[in-house]
Amino acid sequence: SEPSALDARIGDIKTIYTSTDQAAVREMIDRYQVEYIFVGKMEKESFPELNDSMIRSLGETVFEDTTYGTYIVQVAQ
Repeated sequence: SEPSALDARIGDIKTIYTSTDQAAVREMIDRYQVEYIFVGKMEKESFPELNDSMIRSLGETVFEDTTYGTYIVQVAQ
């Protein structure tokens, strides 16, 4: 059967959080018009291979809580 739109989006979200291919990540960001990327406990548990350095390279870290390891990146347009 065809993958559902939700399955495709889940795959795209995984790409944003885990990929090492910046062009692929940028394509997803543009497709969904992402302005901010939130990284917290749930994201780290959902994506153990989360690519912190890639996410941080996409823009400016506008919030960070070092106690909980939570941060928000405002994506550079």
